[in-house]
Amino acid sequence: MKNIFKLVFTASLVAIIGFSQIACENRSSIEGTWANDEGSYEFIGGKYTFYYFGMFQLAEGTYTINGSSITSRVTRLNQRGLNPMLGYHVDDIIIVDESIADGWLTQDEVINELNRAYREGWISENELNSFSEFVKLLFVSVTTTFSVSGNTLTITYDTGDVLTYTKQ
Repeated sequence: MKNIFKLVFTASLVAIIGFSQIACENRSSIEGTWANDEGSYEFIGGKYTFYYFGMFQLAEGTYTINGSSITSRVTRLNQRGLNPMLGYHVDDIIIVDESIADGWLTQDEVINELNRAYREGWISENELNSFSEFVKLLFVSVTTTFSVSGNTLTITYDTGDVLTYTKQ
C-alpha cells in the first residue's frame, strides 16, 4: 500500500511539475507586444492591454493559460475608446465622466454612463439596450486556443475565426 501511495504521489508530482513548466513556457511565449492591422495586445504577467489601432489604450484585462488555451477577460474599458466601439466618432463624446480621472471604466461604470447618456437624451432607448448588451458581452471571459511560432501569434476562436499577430 505504501508503494502504491508513493507511486501515485510521484506520478502526481511529476504531472504537476510538467504542467507547470508547460504553462510557464506558454505564458512566457505570449508575453510581450503583438500587433496586426486592427490593434495590438501587450501581455505581461497575467494582465493585458489592448491598443485600438495603435492609437490609444482601449481595454485592460486579465488572462490565464492552460496548455494551448488562453482565457481572457476585460476588466476595464477606456472611456475614450467606447465611442468608436459604439459607432460614434472618437470626438463625439457620448460617455465621459470627468470625475473618473484616469478615464478607465468597469462594466458597472460603463452601464451607468450609458444610462446617464439615455437620461440626458444623447442616445435612444433602443441604443441604450443594444449598447448595454454589447458592453456586457465585452466583459465576458473568452477562451481561445493560441500558438506561437517564431514572431507570429495565432489565436483561434471556437467560431473558427483566426487572428494573427506579429511580435513587436
